Amino acid sequence: MTDMRYAELRRRLQARRCELQRALGVKLREVRANNGHDGQPVGALDAADASNSELSQDIGIALTEMTAEALVRIDESLARMASGVYGRCAECDGDISHKRLAALPFAVRCLECEELREIGERRSRQSSARVGAAFPLFDAGGRE
Repeated sequence: MTDMRYAELRRRLQARRCELQRALGVKLREVRANNGHDGQPVGALDAADASNSELSQDIGIALTEMTAEALVRIDESLARMASGVYGRCAECDGDISHKRLAALPFAVRCLECEELREIGERRSRQSSARVGAAFPLFDAGGRE
C-alpha cells in the first residue's frame, strides 16, 4: 500500500472515530438528561406511550452498542496501523485489497478469508438449528 493511500485511510479512520465519539457523547447526554422518556416520569405515561418509550430506548441502546463496537474496530485498526500490520489479512497474512479497505477501513481479513469465515458461521448456525429441532425444549403437541 502506498504512503498516500495509507495516510488517506488513517485520516478517514480518525475522522470517523471523532464523528462516532461525538454521536455517542450526545446520545449518552440525552439518556442522562431525560432517562429516555422525554422528561416524563414513567408512571405518567399510559401503557401505549410506555411501550413506545421502551421500544425507543431499546433501539437507542442497540444503536449505541453498534456505535461503541464501530469505535472499538476503528481503534483496533489504528493500533494495527501503528504496529505495521494494517492491510494484512489476519488469516492468511496476504494483502487486503485497497478497494476493500476503502469500503471497509477496519477490515481484518481479505475478501476470500472473510467469505470462508462467513460460510463457516452459516454452517454452524444451521447445524445448531438442526440440533435444536431434534431436541426441542418444549413439546409442541401440548403433552406433559
